[in-house]
Amino acid sequence: MSRVFVVQQPARFDHTKKNFVPKYDLSPAAAHGRLVYLLGPGNIFKDRMDQATRQIARVLNDYSEDDCLLAVGDPVAIAAAVMIAGKRTGGFVRLLKWDRLSGAYECFRVNSNVAA
Repeated sequence: MSRVFVVQQPARFDHTKKNFVPKYDLSPAAAHGRLVYLLGPGNIFKDRMDQATRQIARVLNDYSEDDCLLAVGDPVAIAAAVMIAGKRTGGFVRLLKWDRLSGAYECFRVNSNVAA
């Protein structure tokens, strides 16, 4: 079964509950595969980017062309996830994009080799 790798769990900190709560309902993305989170909620600090990149690489270890990335979260983490996923597939990455008109995620296949 295909998987949807969510780069970072979109959440906000709830001061009354003292923890992060989901910001968006990502369940419509499950139409493209099982949701797998690469990183949890919260800030990724500059001095922890290497740690976050290792986490992303570990979870994407068996990423395939059948899988998708849902580009939500920290922009640097999104870039790292796309680069790592593309390395695993020879430059091909499938990205999901929300279409507010249809109320569903659309899949876009990106080939980084086009620019080479």
